[in-house]
This record gives sequence, structure tokens and C-alpha cells, in this order.
Amino acid sequence: PINVIMKRHLDRVCEIAKKHGYEEVMLWSDMYMRAFNNGNYYIRDYVKVPKEVVESVPESVTPVYWDYYHKDEYIYDVHFDAHRQMSKNTWFAGGAWSWGGFMPHNDYTLLTMKPAIRSAVKNKVKNAIFTMWGDDGGECSKAAMLPSLFAISEFAKGNEDMDVIKAKFKRLVGISYDDF
Repeated sequence: PINVIMKRHLDRVCEIAKKHGYEEVMLWSDMYMRAFNNGNYYIRDYVKVPKEVVESVPESVTPVYWDYYHKDEYIYDVHFDAHRQMSKNTWFAGGAWSWGGFMPHNDYTLLTMKPAIRSAVKNKVKNAIFTMWGDDGGECSKAAMLPSLFAISEFAKGNEDMDVIKAKFKRLVGISYDDF
């Protein structure tokens, strides 16, 4: 079973990491979800994570729940709950949509990351990162994602008022949010 293979593999990875001075290993957690969800990453409703899956996560491994796609806060809540069953140290990895071509997808980033941040705050997730991939022909300048990253940081502080966010952005950057 996958949980036995994962446990053996991660125990070895943790051993190697420790040998080189790393006490903690982080990994994208989708393989754990897929192990008990018919091969699918995304879970649609609250679940009890099987004991054998929970036990296959070594103590020094921090699962990272990545999700760049959902617009529904409920889906994020469901995943944070499942991750909390596996580890008290789950991180969140959201996406600043830079990978779809030459232009940033700032609007879509906000559409997906606003509910993600709301859920992360509500679920007391302490650490988050935001990816900006450059694959599949994604030639977008990472600097073009600054409005999204700024808005995400404001969401994390509890500010979702886009007029206030845009005014703060202009004061800090010197260019209007929309023009940027």
C-alpha cells in the first residue's frame, strides 16, 4: 500500500536531511490525499483521514497543502481540516497566477486566493507561501504579480477592501494598482 511505501521513503529522506543538518522536511501533500481519495487530490467534503495515512506521516515532515484553483472557501476549510488530522504544522501554498502566458492573471489570483486566505486565517494556519510558476509557456514577468501579492498580504491582515488596498499600493509603489 502507498502509505507503507511513503512512510519508508520519507523516513529515509528525513534521515538524510537530518544527517545534513535539516530537522524538518516539507512536501506537497497531494499524494496523501490521493492515497485515500480514489487517486484524486481534492476532497469535496469533510472526511476522517484513515489512521494508516496519518501514521505514515513522519513527525519531522510538514505537509504543504497547495491549491491554486478553488473559489469556494468551504473547499479550503475541508482541506485544512484533513491536513490538521495529519499534522499540526501544515503550511499552505497558494498560487499567484503567472503561468498562463505573457500577462499576469491578477484578477483570477484574487478570486482564488481571497477565500484561501480567509480559510487559512479561520483555520489558524500560520505559514503560507505563494507560487509563481513559469511552466507551460508562462512568460509572465514575476514583477507583474506585485498587485496580487500585495492584495494577498492585505487579505492576510484582514483587509479585503479593494479601494483601501489600491490606495495603499499607490502610496507604497507610486503607481496606481490598476495601471500597474
